[in-house]
Amino acid sequence: ADSQIKEDSPSAEQKKTVASLISQAIDEAKIAVSLSSSSQNLENLGLIYKNLIGIAPKAEEYSLAALRLAVSHDPKNPRLQLEIAGIYFLLKDYNQARKFYENALVLNPKYGLAQFGLALVEKESGNPKKAVEYFQLALKNTSHGSPDYQKIKADLTYFLK
Repeated sequence: ADSQIKEDSPSAEQKKTVASLISQAIDEAKIAVSLSSSSQNLENLGLIYKNLIGIAPKAEEYSLAALRLAVSHDPKNPRLQLEIAGIYFLLKDYNQARKFYENALVLNPKYGLAQFGLALVEKESGNPKKAVEYFQLALKNTSHGSPDYQKIKADLTYFLK
């Protein structure tokens, strides 16, 4: 068993490579922002940091800062609101997550992923009735053949068990 654990654990060389690649991704995204601080480049930087939450120090702060700047450049983009909500959800700040999922729905009232996010917030907040309502809305407003639809349906099925 110990030998398997050692095999599954990354070597010092692998850890160094991963750290280098993470640093390179951040540097490239920062360069893109410095060349053009478009909402798309800021969103990309924010998403890189979002993926590093729990791995890199202050990743959530950097992610939120980049995404908020992206919102200032593209305030009518519901996807940016969704991404910010997702960060707050990861941080278990359900009130802030709810606020940004609701912002996304103001911009796009039939945004299934924002409704799904609200379903998860309500589930975690102990509001099962509201959660089911949002799950059902999310299913109604998500393309039936999509992976998102399958995920929402599976989560609802699991929640109802």
